[in-house]
Amino acid sequence: MKHNSLWLTVCLTILIVLIGYYKIFLGYNFFVHEDWVAVSNHTAGNKFSNGWRPDKGLGLSNFYGDPGMWHPWSLLTIWERVLPDRTLAYDSSVLILDIAVVVVWLLFIRRFFPKINPWLAAILVPLSIFCFDACAQHYARAFISMAAGIPLCLWILFDYYRRPKWQHVYLMAFVWWAVAFSGNLWSLTQLLMIGFVFSVVYYVYHKDNAGRLAKLFLLMHALALPAVLLMGSWVFYSFGLDQMMVGYIREKSIPFEGLKFIPEFTPLISYLCGFIPFDAIPLNHDLAALNYLPYRLSVSVIFVFSFLFFLGRKAESFWEFAIKSLLIVHFVHGIFVYGKLVPAYAAVFQFLTRKTSTLFTMYLFVFSIQTLMIILFVSMVSPQNVLSINRFWRRLQVLIAVITATCYGAAIIVCMGAKLAPGFYFWITDHWIPAQLPDQVGGYSKELLSYMLSYNAHRYQELIRPQWFLFFVSSMVIAGVFTDRDIAHSLRA
Repeated sequence: MKHNSLWLTVCLTILIVLIGYYKIFLGYNFFVHEDWVAVSNHTAGNKFSNGWRPDKGLGLSNFYGDPGMWHPWSLLTIWERVLPDRTLAYDSSVLILDIAVVVVWLLFIRRFFPKINPWLAAILVPLSIFCFDACAQHYARAFISMAAGIPLCLWILFDYYRRPKWQHVYLMAFVWWAVAFSGNLWSLTQLLMIGFVFSVVYYVYHKDNAGRLAKLFLLMHALALPAVLLMGSWVFYSFGLDQMMVGYIREKSIPFEGLKFIPEFTPLISYLCGFIPFDAIPLNHDLAALNYLPYRLSVSVIFVFSFLFFLGRKAESFWEFAIKSLLIVHFVHGIFVYGKLVPAYAAVFQFLTRKTSTLFTMYLFVFSIQTLMIILFVSMVSPQNVLSINRFWRRLQVLIAVITATCYGAAIIVCMGAKLAPGFYFWITDHWIPAQLPDQVGGYSKELLSYMLSYNAHRYQELIRPQWFLFFVSSMVIAGVFTDRDIAHSLRA
């Protein structure tokens, strides 16, 4: 019975992914940005030229290219050779990898969270695919394999630290190889960092012997990484050969140039605003010096409230502690580097990343981990289950809920005004707001800013669709639920 239930939930979550991408079957494609066209151009172009690209500048060798994204002998290039059409090859590869992500996460949840309703998990797992940064993380194809590799890596390490076996090394080597060769090397290095942080979290929670864990960790990497090189030797050998035969000249950079020690609060505010997802707003042009567009930090509106909930209570299991810790490390690093709260830390990290060609990095794409936290939160909140949360975190949860609901309410008003009263809407965006601007902002002239504002306002008005209202209204309702003193009569401060 359990076996049948597993296959039914797997089929359901795959069906949700296919329904979400239904337009692909109606003639649409994932080429919604020039970068994704460029990614496809590498693999599709290499199948004709076998690595030497005379169409790129004065000529370009792709034998020094990434083993997943654009090496002429990569698996994705081979896939291009199998299928007759470039668009079909790209779209099908994204679909296959995305299906792999949801299936692997569903199996992970069934293995380590048996109390979670499998049907709830099957319905919510696709959030990791249809996230607010789907365009960059999934349509681009480069980072999908990392989302699938995260649960496999954590699964293997957990079993390995409990009862180490040689098969764990073989499995980990295969996972790392698959992530690199169906994504890119940066995905692999991020996965290695997730494994390191998870190992530290495992030690902190279980109070295990530090020397034993360190030996197991080093043994795993000492054996699995060379195995990855051997399994990908048909690609990696060309790296060395191309490096010996071709010279590369890069612009010299001065280490720690312009190093600052005083925090910059504008980037910090911009980073924190990323917790409120507004990616439905199509701002097509941004000005780097203003740095006003927030990062995409939340997989869904409900994530920030789930995260605050788990921050405000003591973890009741290892996996609850591990998920929370992995996300804390990710966001603290983001606040230090991208929020520029600690500029010196950001400068050192960026220097090491650049000098090691991203071999030293931090994991950035955690929407799949956020989805798991949301699933865990939703499964725990019920009228019959009273959950305790620290008063400070509960008040912060209510404050953010009020701000979020207000922002979405304002977005609804703007949408309605843009559609129902376009004359008044354009008078505000084209005349009233520009009249209030100073002569210069962030080094940009008032005329340029006025033009950018007018262009985005007109583009925004043209693209408003009914689903926007549905998104804003549903998001406002979700945020509004958390403004109540008790959430579903089960969350107690």
